[in-house]
Amino acid sequence: MRYGAPMDCLIIGAGSAGATAAVYLASKGLKVVVVDKRPRARSGARWINGVEDTLFEELDLGVVPEGVFAHTARRFVITTLEGSARSVVERPGTHAVHMRALNKWLIEFAEREGATFRFECEAAVGPWDGAEREVTLNGRRSRVPLVIDATGFRLPEDRGDFSPQHDACTAYQATYRIDDRAAAGRWLEKKRIEPGDTLSIASVEGGWSVLNVMVDPRLETVEVLTGTMFREHLRTGVQVARDFLRENPWIGKRRYGGGRMIPLRPLTESFVDDGMMYVGDCVGQVFPQHGSGVAAGMRAAAMAAEVGAAAVQLGDTRASNLWSYNSDWQRTRGAVHAFYQPIRYVTSSFTPEQSRAMISAGLIGGKGLRAALAAEVAPVDLSVLPRAVLHVAELAPMLPRLISTLGLSQGVYRHYRSYPKRGPVGDYDAWLSRARMLMRQARNLSLEP
Repeated sequence: MRYGAPMDCLIIGAGSAGATAAVYLASKGLKVVVVDKRPRARSGARWINGVEDTLFEELDLGVVPEGVFAHTARRFVITTLEGSARSVVERPGTHAVHMRALNKWLIEFAEREGATFRFECEAAVGPWDGAEREVTLNGRRSRVPLVIDATGFRLPEDRGDFSPQHDACTAYQATYRIDDRAAAGRWLEKKRIEPGDTLSIASVEGGWSVLNVMVDPRLETVEVLTGTMFREHLRTGVQVARDFLRENPWIGKRRYGGGRMIPLRPLTESFVDDGMMYVGDCVGQVFPQHGSGVAAGMRAAAMAAEVGAAAVQLGDTRASNLWSYNSDWQRTRGAVHAFYQPIRYVTSSFTPEQSRAMISAGLIGGKGLRAALAAEVAPVDLSVLPRAVLHVAELAPMLPRLISTLGLSQGVYRHYRSYPKRGPVGDYDAWLSRARMLMRQARNLSLEP
């Protein structure tokens, strides 16, 4: 298919979200073109990423080929930097996937369904003429009824209440060779974990920051994942990883990996415009509690494709005819993401001492941590009360904020569950105003002492 040939849908971005949308759209018989400015061999993420173990069954993509799954999570052990407090989640319900293999599979899957991919292609989206969007691909103009933007993170044009210091993090993940297995074994023994366990060191830079380490069962490789808030006085994710490597000379050369900025911002805007849909990191479809957007972007892409395909086949891709993608997402996955935003805001303000008190008291761990890893709404877990009582003196100064946070999380969740089924005017304006007000309240929790 040439650039100027007729197409029903143009997808910009060939990462996991864009390629997933291509699979769904092409399988419905649409003429789909996917463009990416990167070479084919470097499209999408290059690291290992955790996803919920229900993801591929939900998406109904068939048998996942060998090589996509890196490993299935065993124990998830969260602890503090000095190791004085810890909490363990058995069988956290996640898979680690090789993003390079995942992207390759999805692209080839979409191509078998009839989608066309064009790499090293610059794309620009022009105005809407009432029926189609003008697009320019490597300097050549064309028109298309529907464009799906899956380009990844960028600062939002309408920033609203968005603040990089509060709503973005720097993340890094890489897999390294182990040069000294005996030393790796001693490190595991010191940390009281087994090969295959994920050790999650919380609050390495205060608040919402983490250093995750997983030594594979054969003691051949080690996976390192870091994330810190985007703040001038904090180390970046890359710097946290480099410091860890320097302190542990048993770790050898990097095999693969990468890092980038991750959006954690609340999702309050619409994901559609006339002839346009947005999926993935470009609109912040990232689970805020752990900062991963792979599963969220793939789910969003599937939802967008279902709605977009129907609109193209009806010959009407105005925003009002794409709106059900908004309501489908926000009333389900978006509501779960929104539930965690107040929690994410308040935990981002914790000092290392406060994080230690929360872990010691069992308030970060157990059923709540398992739910967060699975991207589900955390249940009320009364079983932690006896343990929490033992740390009441440490928790007392934090209790008012914690109680406010839990109440606000429930209120935000209910509000997103009521996202308007029609738009983009009328009820949506009132809904948006209240959503932004609730998120301002949530952010204020991170500013309190």
